[in-house]
Amino acid sequence: MATTRKKKTAVAAARRPDLRLPPLEAYGGGLAPDGDYDGLELAGLDLAGQSAEGARFLDCALRDCALDEARLTGARFLDSVLTGVRG
Repeated sequence: MATTRKKKTAVAAARRPDLRLPPLEAYGGGLAPDGDYDGLELAGLDLAGQSAEGARFLDCALRDCALDEARLTGARFLDSVLTGVRG
């Protein structure tokens, strides 16, 4: 009777791609449904409870923002960085 050996394959660890954002413009406003946010830095903002359903964030950085109960259904984050975001 022949035996079959299963070949072990190693799974490579996931790695984050290097993302280089263009120079960003500071943004201090609120969010809006279906809004377009391009090349913006949202830093230290309280965006809790705001609605951004269907919004598009392109080349953006969200840093240290509060998003408690923010509505982001259908929002797209393309080539964007989120760090220290809570909520």
